[in-house]
Amino acid sequence: HPFVDNVHARLDGADVYAHPDRFFVAAALARQGRGPRARADFPFDVWYGYHFDATLLGQFLARKAVERGVSHLQRHVHRVQLN
Repeated sequence: HPFVDNVHARLDGADVYAHPDRFFVAAALARQGRGPRARADFPFDVWYGYHFDATLLGQFLARKAVERGVSHLQRHVHRVQLN
């Protein structure tokens, strides 16, 4: 996909446009206040979301934080206790 190509090029130092709004129709629909809408008599609420790569975002945010002097500690959760 052209967006992914531009993101990788940008990460490699190229001066290319890498904001997703230009590449995906969802951004244009959101700016216009459009999106999936159920009829008034639809029997239940419709909830939807847009997906992204959380791992990639986390890696990006960690790298940016470290560049700004934040100490990044990577840890593993071994146990969770629920109340």
